[in-house]
Amino acid sequence: MGSAGTGHGNSFDCVVLTGILRRYDSRWMFNARVDAVLCPGVLHSGSYDPEGPLCIASATALALLGYCAGWLSSCTLSMGRQVAVLILLGGLCIATGLQCGIVIKGIWTPAFVLVTGGIGYLLLALFRPLCDGWSRGEKLSLPLRIVGMNALFIYLINHLPGYPQLCIEALSPLFDALSTSSGRLFFVSMTQLVGSWLICYFLWRKRLFIKV
Repeated sequence: MGSAGTGHGNSFDCVVLTGILRRYDSRWMFNARVDAVLCPGVLHSGSYDPEGPLCIASATALALLGYCAGWLSSCTLSMGRQVAVLILLGGLCIATGLQCGIVIKGIWTPAFVLVTGGIGYLLLALFRPLCDGWSRGEKLSLPLRIVGMNALFIYLINHLPGYPQLCIEALSPLFDALSTSSGRLFFVSMTQLVGSWLICYFLWRKRLFIKV
């Protein structure tokens, strides 16, 4: 959430990111100031804003990289040429991103956009022939396609208030047996992942697909 929100990260993240912002680029501090004027309130994590005006440009650029990947997958090029182009674009994005500065997801730096976009291109180059060009790919890719057919749903359900707590209560004996906070965090994450997939599988069996 932006400056109008009330969300806060832990104090260590605030200190580290504030120091990086001051050393990295004053534009991101400007981003927080502009957002504070447009939407008065509390900055996300108290020191920066991942969804301010300047970050909108970065998010738009990342969406356009995805649009280019979709257009390439639907064009008339052969499968081999599509994979070659994806590998080339992925390598260029990653190489360029690593030269643009620090990869920080929290403030959507240009390096983050290019590196993550490049990784996405390379993963698409791997799974495109595996899922669409190999005779056995349809069966092997079924777990991924079940999620992909309801990608919007699985995103929304994991952001519903109380959903992580519901996962904890469903398997509370196992959760209570874990002594470390990192172990409990991993347990909650895996429970959410499996639970969300099972719901998507149910919807897939019923041929219910949530789209915009």
